[in-house]
Amino acid sequence: MTQSNQSESQKIRDAWKRYEAWGKRYPEIDEEIELGPPGEKAEIEQLELKLGIPLPDSFKESLLLHNGMSRLVSPYWVFMDTDNIESIYAMWEFWNNEAVCYGHVDNDDLQAWAAEVLEQQTSIKGPVKPLLGNKKWIPFASDNGDIHLFLDFDPAEGGVPGQVIEVTPESSCWRVLADSYLQFLENYVQALEDRNYTIDEDYSLVLPEEEEAKLYTYNLPEYLKNVEFEKPGANYGKLPPDMDLLQPGSQITIEGEMITRSYPGDEPWRRFDVKLDDKTITFYAGREVTQGYLRIGPQRKAKIEATLNDRSAPMLPEQLSLEKSGESAPLWVVTKCLLIR
Repeated sequence: MTQSNQSESQKIRDAWKRYEAWGKRYPEIDEEIELGPPGEKAEIEQLELKLGIPLPDSFKESLLLHNGMSRLVSPYWVFMDTDNIESIYAMWEFWNNEAVCYGHVDNDDLQAWAAEVLEQQTSIKGPVKPLLGNKKWIPFASDNGDIHLFLDFDPAEGGVPGQVIEVTPESSCWRVLADSYLQFLENYVQALEDRNYTIDEDYSLVLPEEEEAKLYTYNLPEYLKNVEFEKPGANYGKLPPDMDLLQPGSQITIEGEMITRSYPGDEPWRRFDVKLDDKTITFYAGREVTQGYLRIGPQRKAKIEATLNDRSAPMLPEQLSLEKSGESAPLWVVTKCLLIR
């Protein structure tokens, strides 16, 4: 081990000692915290092989000290549970599946990301890609399943491989917390010691409202400031004159105004109507094949790429429910839906 690595390891051990000392100042919190036993070096090496990514020394040192914890008051669980090494791989697989479902695999759409920020649909703070999953993101912490922390080895331009990012899907918020795991842990412990959080009746840590508001920003991050938006040609977005004669498998790209959007029960698809050239077209968007439609509300202009589906084709999982709902119009299934600036 190099002198630098020894120094990092000592800093990690010191940060954990400070964390435990902080907890003892608040007996009602301390009794809720149960740090896991030391992790095994062989388990960590096996995890690295499965992930295909070498983990930072500081992160491995944390696992060797505490392989997870049973519970931690908000805002973060520094680890996910008492068997953190195993949980990391399970959650990594889960987020990879999410990336496939949402079409976020090798799909860096800078134009769409910039448009969503400008329309205050998405908040991006720092050089992080607003994706739902990435093979080079290593999950290591969560707060109640709503807020997720990752080691990011695929940062946006200007980022640092191994930086710590926070992803909040429900709020469409992505932000960089620290350049490294060591920096993240030290900053977090320092914030606890500085009493930057208040303790509520549930013994959870809460940021003051004015500080909470600072977490969300709708300013373009540096890596999106020079993105040029697509300039449609004269015929872009125009409906073909013989649209009713198109055959299953035909594809169209239009630009229109979202009129209505509905969520019929628990079906895994969504319906929305788009107006173009005084005509209204009904589209269906399935989670498995769509990106962005959940963030586009009525009166928003959207660029839509769709395919005319043969009702016997398995593009949507619930074909029968569409038949039962009385839909007789051509079934246009969205393959991509992006907000237009």
